Amino acid sequence: MKMLTYILPLFLMIGCKEQLDTTEKEPEIIYSTFDLVSPAHQVIDVEVMPSFEWDTVGNVSYYQLQIAYDSLFNNVVLEQETTEHKITLEEELPYGAYLFWRVLIFDDNDTQVGKSLSHYQLRTIFGEASPSPSQIIYYVSPNGIDHPLSGTIDQPFKSISYAVHFVPENENDTLYILKGEYQEVEPIIIKPGIHLKGENTENVIIRSSGVSIPDNINKLSKDYCNWYEGSLIQLISPDREVKRYLGSKALVPVDGNQSVSHLTIDGENKQLKAGLWVENRNNIHLHDLTIKNCEMRGAVIAAGNKEWYKEPEYYLEDIRVNDCSFINSSKDFDNGSSGNLNLGQLKGAEIYNIQIDDDEGYGIKFMFDGYFRNCEFYNIITNLSEEDELWGEDIAIELWNLGPGNKVHDVESNTWLSLVNHPKIFNAKASSLNIEVYNIHISDQNKVSSKEGLEIGTPHVLIRDCLIENKGKGIALWNMGRENIHIRNNIFRNDRYQYNWAGGSGVYIDNSQEWTFDDIHIYNNVFDKNVYGILIKGKNLGEFNIHNNLFIENKTFDVSTVGGQVMFTHNFLDGSEWKLSDQITESQNLFGDAMIWKTGEMSNQYYVPKVGSPLIDAGKDMDQPFEGSAPDIGYFETSTTN
Repeated sequence: MKMLTYILPLFLMIGCKEQLDTTEKEPEIIYSTFDLVSPAHQVIDVEVMPSFEWDTVGNVSYYQLQIAYDSLFNNVVLEQETTEHKITLEEELPYGAYLFWRVLIFDDNDTQVGKSLSHYQLRTIFGEASPSPSQIIYYVSPNGIDHPLSGTIDQPFKSISYAVHFVPENENDTLYILKGEYQEVEPIIIKPGIHLKGENTENVIIRSSGVSIPDNINKLSKDYCNWYEGSLIQLISPDREVKRYLGSKALVPVDGNQSVSHLTIDGENKQLKAGLWVENRNNIHLHDLTIKNCEMRGAVIAAGNKEWYKEPEYYLEDIRVNDCSFINSSKDFDNGSSGNLNLGQLKGAEIYNIQIDDDEGYGIKFMFDGYFRNCEFYNIITNLSEEDELWGEDIAIELWNLGPGNKVHDVESNTWLSLVNHPKIFNAKASSLNIEVYNIHISDQNKVSSKEGLEIGTPHVLIRDCLIENKGKGIALWNMGRENIHIRNNIFRNDRYQYNWAGGSGVYIDNSQEWTFDDIHIYNNVFDKNVYGILIKGKNLGEFNIHNNLFIENKTFDVSTVGGQVMFTHNFLDGSEWKLSDQITESQNLFGDAMIWKTGEMSNQYYVPKVGSPLIDAGKDMDQPFEGSAPDIGYFETSTTN
């Protein structure tokens, strides 16, 4: 307790010693000040009927607790008197209110004789937002006020993390963010049925150097990167009866019926863990977003953690992510990297019009251990680092455990794509392929690489109409990439020979597993300036069908195999001497001048046959549409009058 004493002025006669002071003296008044104890200054989540305590002051009649919305105490919410130095309220304070409190002291004459040295601020806990059929849009502005009665266009909220607590759940309402810059220090926790929409992506900037996390979350845990705590925007529904205990029952995903759009999230030099995290919610639409400078992940959409090597009990459905940009929002860990966009356990998702630029981690990456059914990824551009200590270079798209019906197409990247399944996951034939990959353009920027353009470790795949250039290998097929594989109408080319442990191959096939590689078809491709056009090695090699391909300037072998049954027919060498290894059954293969244009863009003109080319109508029927008497050899199908 602190005591200060103020003595009213005494008028003294200053003069000769003999002069007496005959002036009547004012009574001495003691004015006391003291400290507040609790709730502490700027504490949040205070109960609405809290206890207050302050230092004891002697010789007072009573104390008066004052609580107000403003620091000048012009807008008083509550006044309560007591003779003790503590009090517990008997009526509720407003939910989610920023309030100021102080204490005054009075004597027996009801005269104020003291007050607390300062006033403290607190914020009460948030309650359930009341239904509001008359209001469907709530507004936030950098010039607003965080008050329970805010939210209108005339008096908007100030902070998004505060405002979202006053929007009722499942009423299809929108929290509308007016243009400006926002600095958020608490997570923006969005309940189902609430949309978050900015005025526009360029002018709504939400910055955060990190948000508060619960006291029981250990940021040093190796699993912290897989937890939503620490992310800025959170759309979270429980995924287990017992949180994060995989032995407990998985919960059905909740229908979010909501969107987040038209805003930019800035993690301020990677001080924010993640920009946006969706967990165990269906029907989510993320669009027109920019997420940049986050420490670990840009955005996450997944059902939740699960046991590996086992298909999830539930998939998230009606997920759409489009027209989004991610910048430097992933991280290299000791045993792998995270992605800018992290996805898992999705069925029927659409991911399109995505731009990713990063100098550290991955582009799109599976979350937990992936699992995708009937998902489509397209119109994606990535620009990533071509140097990575763990895998040689960062991965543009890495998806694990691909079930029937997936498509990845119209992708431009300078680094590789990795599509891999666990053993025995989605290994049986279904009515549709596990994945179709087409219209992919992968081009190494410095034209020197040891990495493949496409890693295929899943069965039941079609790869077509891709241009892969200046990579260490065009396609690497291994592990679960074991059967029902069709590689057709692709171009594998290099400006220079790529020497590496896999032979610098256009297509590299290597089986180190106990199962048999079989039913693999490679046709109507172009192999231009590879060390090996096609290299097949390993054990348990079955049947490989290689037809209608054009080979140009492959250095060591056009095709080399160490086993299996290789059927090699109707191929053309633009040269004078085939280079084929033993154990290849070959017939009706041609060589000479292919008579292709060798000018213009690689995917549009360079490999197109001229009129009279020996490639025209010289191929084997592969059950694909063709013009003329037979299919053409090579990438393009032309008419006889071209």
